[in-house]
Amino acid sequence: MLVNIVYFAYVFDDYYAPLACASIASVLENRDLKRSYHFYLFAPDLELEHREKITGFIETYGQHYTIINTQAFDYVSFNEIIEKRYGRGEKNISAMFFKILFEHYLPDGVDRIISLDSDTIALSDLSVLFDIDLHGYTMAAVPENISKNHLKEIGFARRDIYFNSGVLLIDMKKWREQCVDNALMQRFNNEPSYSMHDQDLLNIEFKDNFFQLPQCYNQMVYLFHVPALLFKIKLRYLRAEGLGEEGVMHYTGAKPWQAECWHPYRYLYFKALAMTPYNYMTVPQDINKRVIGFITAFSLGRKIIKLLRKLGVTN
Repeated sequence: MLVNIVYFAYVFDDYYAPLACASIASVLENRDLKRSYHFYLFAPDLELEHREKITGFIETYGQHYTIINTQAFDYVSFNEIIEKRYGRGEKNISAMFFKILFEHYLPDGVDRIISLDSDTIALSDLSVLFDIDLHGYTMAAVPENISKNHLKEIGFARRDIYFNSGVLLIDMKKWREQCVDNALMQRFNNEPSYSMHDQDLLNIEFKDNFFQLPQCYNQMVYLFHVPALLFKIKLRYLRAEGLGEEGVMHYTGAKPWQAECWHPYRYLYFKALAMTPYNYMTVPQDINKRVIGFITAFSLGRKIIKLLRKLGVTN
């Protein structure tokens, strides 16, 4: 039986507010008109200007939102732990960790929810993702190609599957039954800091125990790191897999508004942003950063070209 309301959760701060609004715009533009969409906004200390822009924007679509009062949690102690581990001024990190506290804030009537990072853009109707059969699992995510050093850092073997937490489908009923929030908070309080923050905590908690979503629902930047010579060939493969056309684009790495971003689908962010109250923001043109971004984005590609030349495949 389909649930008429599709629930989403966003965790962000002032810095990521425009990106979150663009992401919400992409979800709303691709929505199923026969269903309602409700957004739970975890935005600690969000400035009034951003709050009014984002909530007002959601209202223009006739959809619903709830701003979560994170002050109900012991936010001061939470921030003290963050500052001790990561240093002062890391407000965005404290915002990230609210993802592990959904049980504390979401009402019991929310049995299932899609959690989206603010640096995502929906390419198609995400109610299709919302309705996916989880086959008894508590959570679903897309595996990420992570370095063996990072796997070692969190106690994973090379064969272990690590997922990206930028797009999660969560069975909140099972999450509550299993007291996942308490387990995650215990790890947060007692274990050392991790470089991937909440993502590492979730991977450790759900090791070998999550449903693997199709790649299209979390299209991370490394999928598109290919040299220009091979991009058209790669693009055919990606489109055959539904990538770049449906699911969720996830701007891991340099963000679209940053000059050093060379993501081939960067324009999708600005297309979504143009529909929001943040439509005055433009594509940055810092030449130095653009050059640095190009070198970073295509360094692997140049290695491939060099190898192809040695093999006589190309000039």
